[in-house]
Amino acid sequence: MCETSDWIWTIRSRPKHDYVVVGCNDGSISMLQLLFSTVHGLYLERYAFRDAMTDVVIQHLITEEKVRIRCRDYIKKIAVYQERVAVQLSNRIVVYELSKAGTGARAAQYRVCAKINRTLECNLLVLTSEHITLCQETKLQLLSFDGIKEREWLLESTIRYIKVCGGPRGGEGLLIGMKNGLIVKVWINSNFPIRLYKHTTGIRCLDLSSRRVRLAIVDEAANVVVYDIETKEISFEEKSASSVAWNTNMEDMLCYSGSGMLNIKTADFPVHRQKLQGYVVGFQGSKIFCLNQLSMQTIEVPQSTSMCHYVEKGQYEDAYKVACLGVTEADWRMLALAALKGSAWDVAKKGFIRLRDVCYLDLLHRLEQGHCSHVQKSTLGALVLAYQGKFKEAADAYIEAGQVSMAMEMYTDLRMFEEAKALAETTVRPEVNDITTTTPCRKEADVQEIIQRQAEWTEEAKDHETAADMYLAAGQAEKALALLVKHGPASKLIEVARRLKKTQVKELMQCATLMKRGGQFAHAFETYTKLGDFRSILSLHVELEQWDDAFAIKRLHPEIEDDVALPYAQWLINHDRYDHARLAYSHAGRPDLSERLLTQLMDNALKEKRFKDGARLCRKLAMEALAQVAVIGKITDPRKEKLKFEEYVELRQRADILYGYSFIYQSINEPFRTSMPETLFNISRFLLARIPEDPPRRVSLVNILVTLAKHSEQLGFYKISRHAYERLQKYKVPQSWVDKVEVATLMMRGKARRPDDPKMDLPVCYACSSPFSMTTSSTEDACSNCSQPIFRSFITYDQLPLVEFILDESISHEQAMLLSAASPASNNSYINHNPLELGQQRASKPGPIVATKAMLSNLQASQLLVQTCPAQYERPRYFYAVDPTLAVTQCSSCNHFFEQEEMDLAMLEFGYCPFCGVPPSSLPASNTVSLPSSLGGSLGEQAEGNLQPLPPLPSARKDLSQVPSKVHFVKPEKSKSMNINQPKEHHGLFCMTRQDHVSVR
Repeated sequence: MCETSDWIWTIRSRPKHDYVVVGCNDGSISMLQLLFSTVHGLYLERYAFRDAMTDVVIQHLITEEKVRIRCRDYIKKIAVYQERVAVQLSNRIVVYELSKAGTGARAAQYRVCAKINRTLECNLLVLTSEHITLCQETKLQLLSFDGIKEREWLLESTIRYIKVCGGPRGGEGLLIGMKNGLIVKVWINSNFPIRLYKHTTGIRCLDLSSRRVRLAIVDEAANVVVYDIETKEISFEEKSASSVAWNTNMEDMLCYSGSGMLNIKTADFPVHRQKLQGYVVGFQGSKIFCLNQLSMQTIEVPQSTSMCHYVEKGQYEDAYKVACLGVTEADWRMLALAALKGSAWDVAKKGFIRLRDVCYLDLLHRLEQGHCSHVQKSTLGALVLAYQGKFKEAADAYIEAGQVSMAMEMYTDLRMFEEAKALAETTVRPEVNDITTTTPCRKEADVQEIIQRQAEWTEEAKDHETAADMYLAAGQAEKALALLVKHGPASKLIEVARRLKKTQVKELMQCATLMKRGGQFAHAFETYTKLGDFRSILSLHVELEQWDDAFAIKRLHPEIEDDVALPYAQWLINHDRYDHARLAYSHAGRPDLSERLLTQLMDNALKEKRFKDGARLCRKLAMEALAQVAVIGKITDPRKEKLKFEEYVELRQRADILYGYSFIYQSINEPFRTSMPETLFNISRFLLARIPEDPPRRVSLVNILVTLAKHSEQLGFYKISRHAYERLQKYKVPQSWVDKVEVATLMMRGKARRPDDPKMDLPVCYACSSPFSMTTSSTEDACSNCSQPIFRSFITYDQLPLVEFILDESISHEQAMLLSAASPASNNSYINHNPLELGQQRASKPGPIVATKAMLSNLQASQLLVQTCPAQYERPRYFYAVDPTLAVTQCSSCNHFFEQEEMDLAMLEFGYCPFCGVPPSSLPASNTVSLPSSLGGSLGEQAEGNLQPLPPLPSARKDLSQVPSKVHFVKPEKSKSMNINQPKEHHGLFCMTRQDHVSVR
């Protein structure tokens, strides 16, 4: 640093300053100031400078990110190019390359990519992608990263400034300014420099534009000169400049500094100046890099002035390029609006996209799509003014352009209805053929249209009453009525309807329809009554489920073809009143729908394993079929009548089977059973005798046979039990029962009756006095000698002392009734009284018992039971109670026999017949059962269920071919008929599963 005349004893530095104090042996004290030259390099936004003499700091001037490289040696020169940094140390040159392999805080690091271990002297150090260039006075040397000198250029004068001006990798170009004013370009892969320009004085600073067609120079006289390389002419010249830089993003923009001012020159526009201390070293977009003393600053320069110059000249594309460099939001809006007015829609669209102004973007989209074809160039300015919120100015512009209608439309869209009406009333609107006249009709139409638009807006504002008034004023009565019926007030709607005349049918119908739609049914009835439209009144009563009024209207106006009974029946079904629904179907003349309803209810009951309910429904279905036998015989072919009667017989037998099977299913699947073993044994034999080869659906022969086998064993009838187990081998038994059935079968084969086994009294045939053999495998429920059927009580299924007989061919039913009524009083003894000649002598006379007049005259009327049927295919059946001490009763509804005591107990417990469910109060007093002869008005079942009386209905329809197009029924899955709790499963012997479908092996 210095030389002294004597020994130095001490040295101290001044804190935070570049001063050093030295004390010598001779007593002298001297203070020295240390001055260091700035060592730095710049490439675009990357700036590298020396720090603490041994470190290099690379700073990104835009993101302000800094990376420090510790070289641990004195740094002489620094050069930057792209992502590489070259550092000249005391004895070597090191090239660092940016590495972004790390993450987090070590995301940007520089690693050594090349070293030249040589001591090299130079004035300037220049770095390119694959080479290092050393400048020493007038000589340039090109070195590879391996230290090999590839080229050397010797120029005319001392080199004052060098800048890399781009180029291909390994072939970059160097822009060189010399002391004698000569400017050349050297391609590092070429041996010959290219002369660009010869200036009058030495070059201090220079730069090349982004397209390399303009050259900016700052000479030693502080003059800035812009030279056009293509035309070889000077395009701009200015004094008092110290440095210059072209904008890397804009060809026609440069900046230069000097005399404490920053100057920005754009194209041919005036220079924009602002105060700035320092030297300009770079210009990128709207950011200027300025070196002030030892620090590099990034200054944001607004480009508003340059953009405004381009907008004033109508150069919207160039203005957009300048705006992209960096302008305020207000400048963007000014550019977009100016471009829109100038029909530069692409620039306007880009500007509004920047501003995210959807309103203007929608306008541009409509303009581009041609949806605003009525917008002319003369009215485009007015449209822009309207979008800017300057509505008065926009209206004046429309009027000036002769587009009064557009001004009115603008006011209407803005809900400025008063201004629109004032404009329509005061402004002369030209006609198509005459631009100087107007008509009052046209003005009135305009005002009406504005009123309608105002009504629509008022409706949107939820002021419905005012909107309705405006619609009426505008002649839109339909909209006014719709608005009133939806939002009220209802008094206003009925007021409008009452003001209308009867001749205004269309308006009144619309008013009534809107009232009905809005729930104002009383006003709708009043309006329909005013019109005399009783069909609509009936339809509305049906819709509101006001059935009394609907039937009253139907009776008063029988000419109305609309039926009430069918929708009433559907309503009854929806409310689980199925019996009433059947009566309604009967009144409507649709017994087919009644049968379909019963069929669905029965199927639902069987699916839910409610066999008693299924039996009762099956019996009702049989009665439906019987009731139609006579009707079908009168209307259609008699053969169909016979088929219908056969259907009735089959359904009646199925009902008996389902009722008996309900006890079997209950004993297997419920945890507790209420039936005695004797009852279950009798039921099993009864079912096996009644079930045909193909059993009804849901009825399992396996369950019946298991029940028979189990209880036959308990009662000591081993042969019947063995026979039942053998029959089980033919069927598919549930898997959980297989082992138990096989074990029981083997055990039963080795069992014999013992004296102490339980005994059961053997039944006797009351016709021939022959005992029934209970040890046989026969399943016939009749006497094997005289073929007299066994009549059972449908509670315990015990045999009843009944004998069936037929009349002699010469005796009619009426004569038989008269003979039985005239018979002598009973002596309460049956041992010696045998009018039908019953006993052992009947065993020699197989066949039915035929009663003569003498026999009938001796019969006791109290012991005679008669069943009559209105169909011609079934004769009356006659039964004689052999044992008068055992009271037998018969249900007049289902015609089944019961023991009197059992029936009385069931009536006390349930209140109705166990089989058919009909209470005793609904049964006729007579013990002679008469089945219904026709549908009439009660379906033959007016006694069932104590049904409430229906409203008066019209007469039944006789024409069965008139079927409605659509009838709704309840779905089987959701039926609620006769909701009885399901029995729980009980896992005991033969009770593991519910096996309902049986298949023969």
